[in-house]
Amino acid sequence: MAMRTGEACVTGKSEKGDPLELNAFWTSLDVRENGQWKIRMLTSMPKAPPQPQEEAAK
Repeated sequence: MAMRTGEACVTGKSEKGDPLELNAFWTSLDVRENGQWKIRMLTSMPKAPPQPQEEAAK
């Protein structure tokens, strides 16, 4: 059994032609069956957007 993690960036275009970009984390649980590695479970979650910069102290 093996557990893997990583990051992915998926790009494309919306129906209107605007560019889309999704950054995500993923994990998979892989098992060996009959001499081959198989993905048993795959999960992904979008990265949270960056926090807005706080206003400068007044």
